[in-house]
Amino acid sequence: MPIVWKKEMAIGHQVVDDEHKLLICLINSVEIALKADNHENIILFLIRELQGYTRSHFAQEEKIMVERSFGGYEEHKLAHQKILHEIEELAESVKAAIASEHGFDAEEMKLVPLLRSWIIDHVLQMDMKMKPLFHSR
Repeated sequence: MPIVWKKEMAIGHQVVDDEHKLLICLINSVEIALKADNHENIILFLIRELQGYTRSHFAQEEKIMVERSFGGYEEHKLAHQKILHEIEELAESVKAAIASEHGFDAEEMKLVPLLRSWIIDHVLQMDMKMKPLFHSR
């Protein structure tokens, strides 16, 4: 079941909120692609896209946090680094699984729940801490 954007997920910064919507679309695309035949290469492509876009998105968020003197910057940046590292590991695991004789098994890798938890946990917990930056002015 795809993740559906809700206005409660918005932090109040148009660029960041739009980027969150695109991240959700990428994650939903992975879930949809898993239903296709020969989905391995599509999944690997989407994870690489997610990896690059997430890196860009986090850089944007961090720039905004610095500009707005966000007090939780260091903690937030560490969370970003952790997620980027996990996505990198995931991409390598998927690539290795595709190349192996056993093949790629998304269920075994818990791919969809992992991607969903990243976006849901990060947006609804970490990024919500930035919301006052955009509503107090």
